[in-house]
Amino acid sequence: MSDRAEPVLATALERLIENGTLTREQADAVRTGFRTDLSRTDRTDESEGNSWTPVLAEVGGYVGAAFVVAAAFALVGPNWDRFSEAGRVALLGGPAALLLLAAVVLAVVRPGSWSLPVRPGRTARPDPADHHASAPVRRLIGVLVLAGGGLLAAATAVLIEDSHSYQWIPVVPLFVWGTGYLLVRGAPLHVGTAVALFWTVETVFDPDYDQQFPLTGVLLVVAAVGWLLLALYQVVEEQVLAIAVAGVMAFTGGEIAAFSDYEGLGYLLLGLLALAGLLGYVRTRALSALGVGAVSLAVVVPQVVIDYTEGSLGTAGGLLVSGLSIVAASVLATRLRRSTSGPTQLV
Repeated sequence: MSDRAEPVLATALERLIENGTLTREQADAVRTGFRTDLSRTDRTDESEGNSWTPVLAEVGGYVGAAFVVAAAFALVGPNWDRFSEAGRVALLGGPAALLLLAAVVLAVVRPGSWSLPVRPGRTARPDPADHHASAPVRRLIGVLVLAGGGLLAAATAVLIEDSHSYQWIPVVPLFVWGTGYLLVRGAPLHVGTAVALFWTVETVFDPDYDQQFPLTGVLLVVAAVGWLLLALYQVVEEQVLAIAVAGVMAFTGGEIAAFSDYEGLGYLLLGLLALAGLLGYVRTRALSALGVGAVSLAVVVPQVVIDYTEGSLGTAGGLLVSGLSIVAASVLATRLRRSTSGPTQLV
């Protein structure tokens, strides 16, 4: 195809140069762009002819990573007491290092599979065709990083067993998965990083302190707001997923506060979350925002009524209030869905 197309293009360009329609520089630019697009088309045709190759390679990577993790736990499981501390750390940390090294090698071999955060107007985003072509590699890298970070957390738990500092264990996967997400992106590492952040907040701070003041709950709400801000500024991609993740964090934090001595603070946080979710849906049309708002509203209303009436409504009254709040949330959600339309957009 290129052998026939280039002479025709050259003739057409020379004619346009002669009649003054194009300058020599413009013609050269057209010729260069044509060759680039033609080369990309040829590569796409070749890859489509071997469409099963990347799929099989990706599945093979998943199976291999699963075998490595299973082998590590199979080795230490029945013979745990026979190994020294150094042996346990080596049996867990060694496979972790191999999985993370494999992820690094894949990223180096396929540079298009990873990228640093891009701010609008600062740096051009990768070519969509290249980004799509590297999607299987990015997914595989994400799974390898998740598995490696998990094993590394287990090795860390063994290493600090005698120091009774278990609350710092989730910091390890938070760093590994967070770094991996910033470089590779993707939903698996997105969720993994959020889980590690949730785990870190839950374990670093003493749960007994929550009986006096729900510090863990408040920090989870702060973490949720920070996660949403990162999505707004496109540091965190998969923005619809980010809304759901932030909603779960904030809802859990509000519930922790509601079951402490500061239940009023918890109800206030849950009420604000319901309002933010519903208003967020009006702006973004994201179903995850609608779900967060509707669920929060359906939960917080019966909690407030039952708590502040000190159970005087009885079981039947509590069920009635719960049912009415759920119906109200459903009606409101349906009304919002009908009255809004348009693409999902956070900024």
